[in-house]
Amino acid sequence: MFQIEIRFSRLILFICFLAFAIFFVDLIAYFNGMYVIPFFSKYLNPTLERNLPTLLSSFSFFVVSLLLLNVKIAGDSSPKKWKFFGYFFLYLALDDLLMIHEQVGSFLGKRLLKGIFSSYYWQGIYGPVFFVIFLALYIFVSRNLLHNKDYKAFVFLSMGYILYFISQSMDFYEGLRTNMKFFMRAFHLSKYQVIHVLRSVEETLEIVANVFVALSILPLTSIKKVAVSIKTMQH
Repeated sequence: MFQIEIRFSRLILFICFLAFAIFFVDLIAYFNGMYVIPFFSKYLNPTLERNLPTLLSSFSFFVVSLLLLNVKIAGDSSPKKWKFFGYFFLYLALDDLLMIHEQVGSFLGKRLLKGIFSSYYWQGIYGPVFFVIFLALYIFVSRNLLHNKDYKAFVFLSMGYILYFISQSMDFYEGLRTNMKFFMRAFHLSKYQVIHVLRSVEETLEIVANVFVALSILPLTSIKKVAVSIKTMQH
């Protein structure tokens, strides 16, 4: 048996590398007629659910959850709040994988928001709750990072939240079901091509946002390395 130790920060950065790799490979495949190959059209397509990009997105939420559940701050008067945020991101990891918010949001939205909310129903149902929780997390993490004078981590956190805002704004815009003529004329693309690119960018930005947030929380935890043990066959 031998053991491999990987710095947790490198694992987080590797998630970022995979996100961009999937993004660029998908665009190359999509615009070069390679979607006739199922690997690209089904398993690598960021616009679909329950494939490799979805797994990576779910894993990025899980990494943030793991870090939040392991926050160790001396003299912390309310450690339970970190557990709450940790379990919230664990829910997001499962939600992303199982499409809970789309299904529940669609079910409730058709009954509560029809004719009122013009974008995806899940944003109208979940949006206010998610906004409050994410805002509270930003305040709590920022307070501790600034107290420790860890300005680099604070910048990472802020960058993550900027990317969250951009990705969710893109999702909201897409849900409006506009004719996309501005983007079609600007980039000489068809409507379906514009939608594909928007969804790909949105999915990638969400993963990268999780990477920034994870890097900002890492200094507050006791996690430094992840170890993998591999058993070897003995003769």
